[in-house]
Amino acid sequence: MKTDLNAVSLVDRMLAEVEETTAAKSKIITLGDLFKKEFPPVSWLVDRLIPKQGLTALSGPPASYKSWISQYLAIRVAEGKDLFDRFETEQGSVLIIDRENSFPLIQSRFKDLKGSEILPIFFLDLDFSIENKTYVDLVVNEVKERNISLVIIDSLIRVHEEDENTAAGMSKVFNQLRKIQDAGAAVLFLHHHRKQGNNSVHKTNAADILRGSSDIQAALDSHLMVEVLEEGKLRITQPKSRQDQPVSGFLVEFKDFNFIFEGEVSEDKLKLDQAKDDLIALLEEGEKSRQEIHSYLSDLGYSRNTSDGALRVLTEQGKLRKRKGEKNSKWYSIVDEDANDTPLFSDSSDQNEPEIRPLTSFPVSPTIYVEGNGETEKVDTEMDEFREKVRNGDTEAIKDMYEKGRVWLEKNDGKPDYEKAVETSRIFEKMEILEDELRVREFI
Repeated sequence: MKTDLNAVSLVDRMLAEVEETTAAKSKIITLGDLFKKEFPPVSWLVDRLIPKQGLTALSGPPASYKSWISQYLAIRVAEGKDLFDRFETEQGSVLIIDRENSFPLIQSRFKDLKGSEILPIFFLDLDFSIENKTYVDLVVNEVKERNISLVIIDSLIRVHEEDENTAAGMSKVFNQLRKIQDAGAAVLFLHHHRKQGNNSVHKTNAADILRGSSDIQAALDSHLMVEVLEEGKLRITQPKSRQDQPVSGFLVEFKDFNFIFEGEVSEDKLKLDQAKDDLIALLEEGEKSRQEIHSYLSDLGYSRNTSDGALRVLTEQGKLRKRKGEKNSKWYSIVDEDANDTPLFSDSSDQNEPEIRPLTSFPVSPTIYVEGNGETEKVDTEMDEFREKVRNGDTEAIKDMYEKGRVWLEKNDGKPDYEKAVETSRIFEKMEILEDELRVREFI
């Protein structure tokens, strides 16, 4: 009997399709079945910051203490002591893959951080690359054999040759890191932020902060961001935590080679600080109207109240200049810190009359500047007629405003020097008071 090979082939294909369909159906469960399953609670290597066998990024602009923090983290995990004396750790061994720093520098830093030589901290002494399967397998074996709890990579960009701006490239990188995680270790890598005009790290979408593809942020279980407020003063925030609510932002001081927890940052203050950073970044492009600022900050997720709060604080701090435009519009620009912001007048040691220091504008509210006992003082005005009274020698007007607490004058022998204030005011021949600032047009 002759066998029809085509018919056999067709039967085989049909049987294979049936088997695949049956297998696929067995992978489908109902919501009720899901509710019946019991899962272990989330386990943390560092409480609420670094999940066990999770993928965590520690990011920040250059020179933001990222390497210092990662080395300090390694010591605290190896010791089983609280991170920043705040977040509990589960004691475990640590493997560090450092492609940024030399071994002499690493040695020096661990000595400064008072790391003990008996701690279970290990270093990979080769040019590790994700693309090298032998190297990845070696790390996986070390994680298993040494019972490594945490692998620290400094930094991500140094251990692969993929295009970090493509999802496909970063997918290959994270597939290899997943092998290390599956072996039993949490992976923390250091990463840089996109370049920004004022190094602001704050955006509504954290994916806009990390350099490279947005898939980097998507792959993370936890994301910790570091911002330097001033030398040694750091703010750490957690824009993403897959397993729990992100922790509130907190402040840390790096002092005497130790990281000291200085308290949480309120969400309102944090939001205001973020808005201030983003506002400065916008105004670095040039002067903007209040309407343009509201529109820009609104797109970043800030409310109008937060936007106005940022404008008010920065203006009061003398960092922004405000002026009135057409149709009562308000315009803001950054105060040039290199500009001559000295007072209009100062004492001259070899002459009786005050020395004039030319200045184009003041970043302050509507004011007149008058002289009292040789020191420039500020007179807050609500109307031009007060200015005229001062220039016409009306000391009573100044006295009246002084008694109302509207004029600040240094006292001469315990009494305000009204006559000196009038004398100085007459130096102004022409000036124009705008709603939001004083501009001195010319001096005589």
